[in-house]
Amino acid sequence: MGNPGFIIFAIFAGVGLVLDLKVQTKYTRGVRGAMEKSAKSRWIPAGLHPSVLTLGGLLLCVASAPVLYYEHDHWQWVAAAIIAFFVGSMLDVLDGSVARQNGKTTPLGKFMDSNTDRIGEAAVLIAFVMLFRHRTEGWPLLCAAVAIFASQAVSYARSTAEATGLQGKKPDSGLARRAERCTAILGAMVWQAAGWNAAYWIGLLAILCVITVGQRWWTAIKEHYHQKTARS
Repeated sequence: MGNPGFIIFAIFAGVGLVLDLKVQTKYTRGVRGAMEKSAKSRWIPAGLHPSVLTLGGLLLCVASAPVLYYEHDHWQWVAAAIIAFFVGSMLDVLDGSVARQNGKTTPLGKFMDSNTDRIGEAAVLIAFVMLFRHRTEGWPLLCAAVAIFASQAVSYARSTAEATGLQGKKPDSGLARRAERCTAILGAMVWQAAGWNAAYWIGLLAILCVITVGQRWWTAIKEHYHQKTARS
């Protein structure tokens, strides 16, 4: 019969990757459009400062990490961690839309938004590192460690490319952007709640992040030589 957790993972991951490659740009535009409409909705208070959403999202994502680790044997608690991480991630997307809608976009706000994203992801991945260490699982522990490093490197590659003017036409390119990373983390949490091997998703995340770092390095290198040729 095989491992049902792995079989279902392979189906979801395969279909997800194919769809992502085909509709990545449309998906990004769709999510941003939905967030822009949400920012204009009546349920968003007119005086709400976007930093409240940023910090609220950070707190929810970070809070999901200890719940995941300490209560990993109870699917109800893991489900609560999933909801907290999902809502926190959505708030991290919504804050930028609210800032633009209310004319409150600032350099500090962009700085906070970018950094809180990284902290929220790292917190949950650290929880998986501790969980795999608790279970003395070798390769999953290595995958989680690589995922932490590579996911941070993905964002750092973009920020340094933008700072040096080597971002090219698509600075947010690659297989493991913010949306894909959050999806993989949520997949791992769902698999944990179902009693399946969450390491499949963490391993996929590590691989995609490493590939994305390579993609962004390659983009920067090509942009460097393109600019050099244009000047000569």
